[in-house]
Amino acid sequence: MIEIDEAAPGCDAGRGTRGDGLEVLHLGDGGRALVADEGQAWDTVVLVRYPSRQAFVDVVRDPEYRAGAHLRAEALVESVLQPTVPAG
Repeated sequence: MIEIDEAAPGCDAGRGTRGDGLEVLHLGDGGRALVADEGQAWDTVVLVRYPSRQAFVDVVRDPEYRAGAHLRAEALVESVLQPTVPAG
């Protein structure tokens, strides 16, 4: 989940894909939080699937991705990166 500073240079609201197997399962605008601590309102929620944890590591180590990392960081007020595995 991300809260975006849309006035920040290079802000693209997390939209875009790469040719590395990344699959955006859900990209949605946030609404009023129903159950959350004060101040936990999210502008955007992005649910992404990578084919493997190694694929994620490869993406964040990619020089092209890293070159834009400061722009993504400057555009975010707060973010949560939560890895999961299929249940069952």
